[in-house]
Amino acid sequence: MIGRDAMRRWLLPAALLTTLLPGVVPNPAAAQNFPSRPITLINVFAAGGPSDIYMRVLANKAKDVFGVQVVVENKLGGAGTIGPATMAATAKPDGYTISYVGTGIFTVPVMQKASFDPAKDFTYIIGLSGYRILVSLKADARWKNWDEIMAEAKANPMKLTYSTPGPGSATHLAFESVAYPLGLKFTHVPFKGASEQVTAMLGGHIDLTATGGNVFPVIDAGQARAVLWLTDDPSPRYAAIPSLRELAVKSEIDLNFPFGLAGPKGMDPAIVKILHDGFKKAMDSIEHEDILKKLDQPNRYMDSADFTAFAYRQIGAYRMALERLGIARRE
Repeated sequence: MIGRDAMRRWLLPAALLTTLLPGVVPNPAAAQNFPSRPITLINVFAAGGPSDIYMRVLANKAKDVFGVQVVVENKLGGAGTIGPATMAATAKPDGYTISYVGTGIFTVPVMQKASFDPAKDFTYIIGLSGYRILVSLKADARWKNWDEIMAEAKANPMKLTYSTPGPGSATHLAFESVAYPLGLKFTHVPFKGASEQVTAMLGGHIDLTATGGNVFPVIDAGQARAVLWLTDDPSPRYAAIPSLRELAVKSEIDLNFPFGLAGPKGMDPAIVKILHDGFKKAMDSIEHEDILKKLDQPNRYMDSADFTAFAYRQIGAYRMALERLGIARRE
């Protein structure tokens, strides 16, 4: 459970926190034979989707580095938290079970009671990649660009509608984190998923949609138009589309929504280093570079210390963002 009284503790430097936690004193001897059997890598998304494709490419390259199988196990649900929560509750901290961790582990405990605490229950191993979110509209919409949309939103607050996969999702947070500092108010219309968002936008049922690569095919087919990248690291795919750089918007949360790998709490730092170094070699491969380009994802590598520090910063940042939206649960 995330509480306000814990906020200062989360903001301590990651290195200091590591020294305070029991059971994490380096033991090189214990890591000498690691890994000696297959590693299970939990993925929180459905088989065959972009994130699953990415994780399987990474796992395949990591297998070559470690000399053992890296088995991807799909464990869905809970906005991407069932997998890491199950790992945190049941896996031994021996490095043989690790998990994808992303936005959900920071947002879900703020919105509802959770079985895990992102500040206590994970060992953050390595930052991998992130997502770029794009605002788009129907090709024949009357607004030509983001400037015209801003003018309309300022003149008629709450009139324009936009869609995301749901309250507290990465796309919802990204859109509102841009609208808020600009003084803009839109009406949020949640959908079950990105494909439903795109269909509703093309059907004229909503004005704007905020999503990732699911909208690229209809933009390329001339059915929709991109108007804004909700990131300061835009894709070269639509290079002429403005991003947060042009808007000079700053957000307390990282709008590239980095994700990475984590294990259960209490892992031996020597084993964490082996895992980090192995996956970093996999990230340095041509295959990894190619899949990032194919999926239009940025490289958001962070070492263990940086990824831990990032996670601690995001805990407080997401709470502030969700409280502002009125969807944080009461303590």
